[in-house]
Amino acid sequence: MLLALLSILMLIALVVIFRLDSPRRRPDRLLGQRAIQVPIASSGSTEDLEMARRLQRGILSSALPSVPEVDIASRYAMANEIGGDFFEFLSHHNRGLPGVSDIPGVIRYEQNHENTLGIVVGDVAGHGLSSALVMALTAGLCHEIAKKEPMPGAFFTALNTELQRYIEGSHVRYVTAVYGVIYLHSKQLVYSRAGHPGILWYKPKTKQVQWLEVEGAFLGMYDAEHYPEQTVMLESGDRLFFLTDGLLEARNAGGEQFGAMRLEEAVGQTVNLPIQAAVDAVFDAMLAFCNGSVADDCTLIGIALK
Repeated sequence: MLLALLSILMLIALVVIFRLDSPRRRPDRLLGQRAIQVPIASSGSTEDLEMARRLQRGILSSALPSVPEVDIASRYAMANEIGGDFFEFLSHHNRGLPGVSDIPGVIRYEQNHENTLGIVVGDVAGHGLSSALVMALTAGLCHEIAKKEPMPGAFFTALNTELQRYIEGSHVRYVTAVYGVIYLHSKQLVYSRAGHPGILWYKPKTKQVQWLEVEGAFLGMYDAEHYPEQTVMLESGDRLFFLTDGLLEARNAGGEQFGAMRLEEAVGQTVNLPIQAAVDAVFDAMLAFCNGSVADDCTLIGIALK
């Protein structure tokens, strides 16, 4: 009920405050390429902006779920301007398990069932009050949609349709996200993404690092988008890191980005640490690199399989 009410309130705010008459411009469709500068909302009093900051901080600081099969950790840093990072944990019970199919491109669902943990991490393009409102709206929509569409591909298709209705013509142009569903008994991960950085998969036994990536367009931009899924088998001890691009794009005084290679190196140095300590160490390495100043929100979620 609370999530539904939050969604309604955010919709009203977006329609009333941020509706524009100008035609809608669209960024390049390719993943990771942002072809336009997203305008920042200038409307809103100091009190409104502080309320938006508290709203974002409250969503990002929500208690982490307790799941016996995994350890979960989080860390985030908010930029000076209000940004749009968010993350949600979506637990389900008795979901069909993806199985091997003899038909290429087709996933068969087995009759056995098990509990799942879903992790969605996203970023609303731009900064300001409008981004904070869309962030809160999207977080609420994730829970509502996941009840009907628990699998990542269908989840993103439904979320894309809903966001198109809500952000059409507003200061916010699109939302990016990555969504992974872990089958807790069998340790399968099914994932999809929508214009967002992939999931960093670290395997301590072999010290291998792999980025889990699959194509998928921005959310809220294009009609009837299809979001492919991929499935991988995890092992006990494996770690998954979900992040936003603010962490990768953090810059030092010379303008150099922290980047994927430094992130991989930082992750590799934390193999013997508990997952929260590992997330903190990686995050601190990024902050040290950019002298503690971030231009964009940064979020890092760590999942360690027992």
